Amino acid sequence: MTSNQGAPAPTAEAKDDQTSTGDASPNRRGVWKFVIPVAIILVIAYVAGIFAFKSSDGSFTISGDDTQVQSGIQVTASMVAIEPASEQLSVRLQFTPVGDFADQNGDPAKNVTIFVNAYSGKTSIDLTKGKPAAPEQIKLYSAGNWSQYPLDTYKGTLYVDATTGADNAESVPVSIDTASGLAGWSMKVTKPDTLGPNDVPSATYTLSRPFVTKAYAGIVLFLFILIALVAIFVAIAVGGMRRRIEPALLGWGAALLFAVPALRNAMPGAPPIGAWIDVLVFLWVIVLIIIAYLVVVATWIRKSPPPQK
Repeated sequence: MTSNQGAPAPTAEAKDDQTSTGDASPNRRGVWKFVIPVAIILVIAYVAGIFAFKSSDGSFTISGDDTQVQSGIQVTASMVAIEPASEQLSVRLQFTPVGDFADQNGDPAKNVTIFVNAYSGKTSIDLTKGKPAAPEQIKLYSAGNWSQYPLDTYKGTLYVDATTGADNAESVPVSIDTASGLAGWSMKVTKPDTLGPNDVPSATYTLSRPFVTKAYAGIVLFLFILIALVAIFVAIAVGGMRRRIEPALLGWGAALLFAVPALRNAMPGAPPIGAWIDVLVFLWVIVLIIIAYLVVVATWIRKSPPPQK
């Protein structure tokens, strides 16, 4: 006979505890196998987004002949703002006389008239001999289509010419330099490779959304689709009586109708309602959420018990 015969048999509660303990460990391991990779992906995406934003925030590239005149007027352009809806690019111009056109103080040595193709603002700017040249802010026409957000692109060209002498008969050499881009935009500056004797110095500015803005907008649109699908699945489950109607579902559906538009307007540089993202995704998401909410409400009214008399 063995000594095990005298040992008490485990109780049912002890068996349940052992079973629950044995089942919980694999479940926890399974959860961590999902949570850890997702957390790593989110951290990598977060860090990559920061570096992508830093590298594209106000950055610009220049192609073409960027040589500056040594005797004439150097025009330095700084981007101030862009208005996609009105297709206008605000540019601040700084004028620096150099060589024979500058006195010992760096001020204009001659009276010079500068002509620019401003869409809004001054089209001619006078530099007075012996007086510091004040900067001027103009607006250029920048062709683009805001409805294509976040893939919209805007292009504007700055032309600058200068003259001096009686009746502005003498031409003044001009060069255009770019000092800064525009925060939240990627910009390309294109200048002619060569200028003929009758050509006017110019610089074409092409602005587009940086990669981080496009990626964020894409993620938000994907989340919109997921939200709409979840709302429809909930409505199907409730309408088919496979899930009990919880009072919180009524508030949840109403909250979505306010949260989704707020999230849409929180996208960087979000355009007015009517862009292609609205036609393809946003408006349909709103319609699906409304339908799902109406199904939940109708099911709740139909299945609610009558009031007690």
